[in-house]
Order: sequence, then C-alpha cells, then structure tokens
Amino acid sequence: MSIFEVQHQPIAHALVQQALLNGRLGHGLLLAGPGGVGKEMFADRLAALLLCDEPIEAPDGPSRAGLDRADLPDGFAPPEGAPWRDACGRCNGCLSARDGNHPDIHTVYRELHRLIAELQGRQGLELYIDVVRRFLIEPAARKSYRGRGKVFIVRDAHLMNAEAQNALLKTLEEPPDRTWLILLTDQAHRLTETVRSRCQLLRFAPLPTEYIRERLKGAEIDGRTVDATEANYLAARCTGRLGQALRLAEADLFGIHQDLAARLAQLKPTTAIDLADWFEEAINQLAKEFAERDNVTDSQAKKDTACELLATASLILADALRTSADARTDAPALFADAADKLAEGADAADRQGRLARGIEAVARADHLIATRFVNLRLALDEASLELADALAG
Repeated sequence: MSIFEVQHQPIAHALVQQALLNGRLGHGLLLAGPGGVGKEMFADRLAALLLCDEPIEAPDGPSRAGLDRADLPDGFAPPEGAPWRDACGRCNGCLSARDGNHPDIHTVYRELHRLIAELQGRQGLELYIDVVRRFLIEPAARKSYRGRGKVFIVRDAHLMNAEAQNALLKTLEEPPDRTWLILLTDQAHRLTETVRSRCQLLRFAPLPTEYIRERLKGAEIDGRTVDATEANYLAARCTGRLGQALRLAEADLFGIHQDLAARLAQLKPTTAIDLADWFEEAINQLAKEFAERDNVTDSQAKKDTACELLATASLILADALRTSADARTDAPALFADAADKLAEGADAADRQGRLARGIEAVARADHLIATRFVNLRLALDEASLELADALAG
C-alpha cells in the first residue's frame, strides 16, 4: 500500500508531502485529471497513510515519486533532506486498507443508489443527494471505528448534482476532527466554485506513452497475454490513460479493430450487409464497457461505440489513401496489411478517389449517429452499402 506505487505524478506527491510536513493537509482534497492516470490509487494509498498506526519515513520517496526528473517551481516540494512519509504496510490499519475492508475508509460512488429503496428504480447516472447523505455526511459525523480518523473517497465527484454538492458544503467547511474528503474527477469544471474553493487541488497529468506500453506488454488479461503490437496500439490510442488502456485490453478492442481492418480490406457489395451485421455485434459487445466507463445510458453507449468504430474505419481508410498516394508520415499505419490491400489498384488516382468517397460515407454516418435521433441499424446498413460501393473495383 505504498503511496509511491503511483508513478509519474511528481507534483501531486510533492504537494502532499509538503502539506504533511507542515501539518497543513486540507480536509478537502480535489484530485483532478484525466481518467485512468492514478487518481483513485493515489487516494487509496493516501487514505492508508493518513490512518496508518505507524507511518514510516521513506528516504527514497523523492526518487520513487519521480521528483529527480521533475522541474517543479520553488516551494512545491519539501526542502531537500526533509522526511517523506509513507504507510508502514504492516499494521492492522494498512492490512485492512489493502484488503479493502478498513472500517474508516469509505468509497462513495453513484451505484450506491441501489442500496437505497427510494432510488432503486432510477438509472443512477448521477450522485444523488440521498447517496451523499447516507454514505458520507452521516458517517462523517460519527466517531471513527479505529480512533485514527476517517477518509471518504468520492469517485466521479462531478456527477453530484447541485443539490448534493450544496449538501456537502457544511462537511467540507466544518469537517469533524481527523476527517478527510477526497474528491476524484476528470471534469472539475462541473463542480461548483464553492466546492472547488474549499478543497486543496491536486492536478494529475497524462502518463507517458512508453510507461503505458511497458505496463501493458506481457500483462495477463482474461487468460491471454498482451503482446507488443497490442500494447503499442492501446498505448497510442489511450493518450496517457493507463486505466483506460487496461479496460480496453479487457474488452479486446485491439482484436475488434483488427477484425474491422480485415473486413474492410475484403469488402465487396455482396458482403456489405455482413459488415453491418458485424458492426451491430461489435457495438453490443463494447457498449457495456463504454456505459460503465463514461456513466451513460445503454443507448448513448451504443451511439458512442458506433462512432468510435466508424472513426477507426476512417483512420484505416486514411492510412490506405496515404499508402496509395505514397505520402510518408512519421506515424506508421494502424493496420499496414489492410492499408496495403485497400490501396491496391491499377489506376492510383481512381483508387484514391474511391478511398476518399469511402471516408466521406463513414463521416456522414458518424455525424448522423452522433447528432441525430436515427435508427442505428439503418444508419449502419446505409454506411456499409455506400462504403462497399465506393471501394468496389
């Protein structure tokens, strides 16, 4: 449960260590940054540190936090040689925090509405005031079980509606002794200014692509091993978000995109409806992942998934167009074999025109699905037929 397991976030580490050294860690902390970059892990590890029976000094803390590589403004970190703290990892508090059953560490999230009878009929797309009251405000007012304090971690804090945020203000303004509220968000602008102003802000940055690639490569996911090709692809697609890359590896997004590339390379007018069938099946497979990740309805998740797959199809066609035109770029083709196949043709100009029309067909479908109330299957049928017609010959 070391806080330094969170990598490549030196500013957050430095600010927390400085605040601990000076005894000025706020009772309200706002951890803001993209999803999947370590905010929740940091919150979990900080909670263990705050409630540890015997916190330790970590002489290698600055280097483990990446401070030796960070260019921080003056005053952002404890003075050189000052002690950096970490949880001991051995006491009863640390062990129960590690196992996820510490009685004084509370995680608050939108799905808790299912435990409240009056809210069970709702979809739970936001953090309702009843959830915030039952699982944060009320237990915050009670004594801690182990006597060392209480920590409340609020996932997706921006999902609190205005009523819930206003209800939370009194606890933020006048927290019981040794009670910390840690709000996690990738959309800090959706929190009211009043809530933001009562929290210490810790900004989290996207992770280096190389770090994500190395974490993915060789990982065992659902009984299979992520190879270098998949790791490179997901690291590039997820723009610094390791958590998202891991979730998409679990959903086998790379395999789905490989299948899409192969189908586009072999597309004919007679197989257009087969492509639409495949789109529908892939959308249903991925929509659950999108719904959970983005906190949206199933119908919205299907629209988002359809647009994501169509955007990938457009990228594959664009790679083929560049291949046909012999236009070199620093970035390699996503699926080079498919791009080469799609670029084949005796008349290069005609082939490029066909690829351009294919890209236009995909873009029209993407726009319609994203912005209009259309029948998803009909839109996919039309896009597949137009695409097959454009690429034929």
